[in-house]
Amino acid sequence: MAAFFGEVLPVISRAVEDEESEDEFINPEFIWKPSDDSGSKQFSPNWLVMAVGAVPAGFLQCHMELTNSLGNIVEINDSKEKTIIGFYSSTCGKVIYCISSTYILPDKLWCLIQKVFEVVHCGENTQVCLLDADTVYNYHTHSIAKLSLPFLRHLKTSKHPDVPDIDALSQPNMAKGLTAAVMSYCQLNKIAAALYICYTETVLPDAATLLAFSKLTGEEPFKTSKVPKEESLSRIKLYLQSPANNQTLYI
Repeated sequence: MAAFFGEVLPVISRAVEDEESEDEFINPEFIWKPSDDSGSKQFSPNWLVMAVGAVPAGFLQCHMELTNSLGNIVEINDSKEKTIIGFYSSTCGKVIYCISSTYILPDKLWCLIQKVFEVVHCGENTQVCLLDADTVYNYHTHSIAKLSLPFLRHLKTSKHPDVPDIDALSQPNMAKGLTAAVMSYCQLNKIAAALYICYTETVLPDAATLLAFSKLTGEEPFKTSKVPKEESLSRIKLYLQSPANNQTLYI
C-alpha cells in the first residue's frame, strides 16, 4: 500500500490455489504494559515525540531528560513478550517520548499504530514529532557531493505549522516503515505532525550522528527537556562506550 508519506506495506503478488484461505493471516497482538507509577490511564500530552531506530533513540537518551518510564507496548508471540516501544515522560510532564529500536514487519504496522494512539490521545492541539535515520546511500539527489554528512530533512502534515530551518525532503525520497505509517495516520486524522530524517553514512550511532538532531533542541518540544551541553557530551561518551550500543540495534 502506498501511503501518503511513503511506502508502508509492499505490494505482494499472491498466486495461491483456491483452497488456500485468506484467513490464515493472524493479527499481531500488541498490549500496553504500564509501569508501576503510571497506571493504565490514557495520556493526553501537548507533544508526542517518537524516535525510531538507534540514532534517534540515542539522541533522546543523550540529550533529553527522560524522567519517568510510563510503560511499554509489547508484542505477544507464542506466549513470549517482546518490547516494541518504550514510553517516557518529560520533566515538565507535557511531552511523552517514545523509543523504538525494533524493526516492525510491514503487515504489523497498522495494528501497532492503533495501539500507540490508544495509549496517547492526540487532541486538537497535540503535535507529533517523529525522528528517523537512514543511510545517505538511500538519498536521491543530483548533487550528493555537495552535502555535508550528517544532514536533516523534514516532512510535515498539512496541519503542522512551519518547522525550523531544515530543508524539506524532496521527491523521489520518502519516509519508510513506522514513521511513514504514523505520518499517514496523522494526515488522515488531521493531527499536526512533523518528521525529521537524519541521513548518515551508517544507521549505527556515532558522535556526529548523535549530534545531528541537536539543532532541534532549541525548539519545542525539546528545549524544555534538554540537559546542559556538558552533560549531553558526557552522556554521548558513555553511550558510545557501552557494548550494547555498538551493535546493530535497528536495520
